[in-house]
Amino acid sequence: MDPNRHKHHLPNKNQNLPTIKPNKNTKTTKTPIPKKQHPTNNKQRQHAIATNVLFLKNTNESLEAIRLNGKKISRRLFIIIAIGVITLSIVTGALSAYYQAKPNNNQNNNNQNNNQNPGTPKLESNNLQYNDNRTNPEAPFLELTGTVTNTGNAKALNCTIHLTASRNSDQTVIDTRIVFTEALDPGASVNINIKAPYTGEELQAYNAVLEWTN
Repeated sequence: MDPNRHKHHLPNKNQNLPTIKPNKNTKTTKTPIPKKQHPTNNKQRQHAIATNVLFLKNTNESLEAIRLNGKKISRRLFIIIAIGVITLSIVTGALSAYYQAKPNNNQNNNNQNNNQNPGTPKLESNNLQYNDNRTNPEAPFLELTGTVTNTGNAKALNCTIHLTASRNSDQTVIDTRIVFTEALDPGASVNINIKAPYTGEELQAYNAVLEWTN
């Protein structure tokens, strides 16, 4: 066998290879080379993330500020209401004290006016009772008891009771004036017990009139 049968024949370096000319009608397609990502895109993304984080932080701070302001407003409102209640109580107490003191002032003014002006006394009787005492028929007497008060604003002088009694309408048995006190101050009272003797049969009518001078 031929020993060179299974050998591959390599082209000779000096051997001219056929030249392949490109066809003018054939279009050449260029494959686009992917562009490298610009480093500014990463910066923008990081800036956006930082902006969102800052926005959330500011939102939380705003909500916390609103909550704190709400508490402050509630406290201020409570303080205002408390001050209003205290002020109202003070004003009410002052008005009450003023109106309570006003009658006393009026009374003091009246007393001062009464002291400055002479005024007028006035005597009034209370619970007057007549008793035709005939325990001894030979010495009967008419007894008058009760209370006399000076309701005027001046002293009454020569306080007297004019006592009259009769059997018939035209027959006067007792007609006398009895001084029961020399003077009676305004607002003062005095108890009286007057006995007027008479003669004859029992009495049918009697009357008493208070008299005084300034």
